[in-house]
Amino acid sequence: MINNQERFLNKRTLVITGERAQESSARAKYKIFEPDRADNRDGRRIVRHVDHYRVVHALSEEKIWELMEKYKVNPHSAYKLSWGRLSCMACIFGDKNQWASVKEIDPARFRKISDYEKQFDCTIHRTKNIAELIQEGKPYANMNIIDIHQSMATEYRENIFVKKWVLPQGAFSSGGGPS
Repeated sequence: MINNQERFLNKRTLVITGERAQESSARAKYKIFEPDRADNRDGRRIVRHVDHYRVVHALSEEKIWELMEKYKVNPHSAYKLSWGRLSCMACIFGDKNQWASVKEIDPARFRKISDYEKQFDCTIHRTKNIAELIQEGKPYANMNIIDIHQSMATEYRENIFVKKWVLPQGAFSSGGGPS
């Protein structure tokens, strides 16, 4: 997006993301602050100054939830549904329970991905297709329709801050992702 839109030319842009060093050995090597991949500050024809700041890189998961509780920041609905990480609902690193949950809350998406596995004769998991994975898994417990709809919405419409803060089911749970 930054590479292909004129509104970023001859401007200074800061990209802020939430990768944490604790998440993986690869992420532990990321710099906290550096020029972004979209940066072209020394370009002759096109100048695009873009920095990347990983604001929580040094923080533990415990510290993140502590800060959210302290300031009463409303956790995203997907954490309330039990997702442990929020890169994508149908993460290629998802486990059997995550895939069973995907099928329960979005069967059309599940079918589409399952059909792709058949069409391309290639599975997301190394030894099983996602239909086989869900046979071993169980959908996350206590998923409610309000959180399901908000998690899948294209616009975030919840309050950013809450009066009563509750640690979500997905906190400290396993979530897909490389290690």
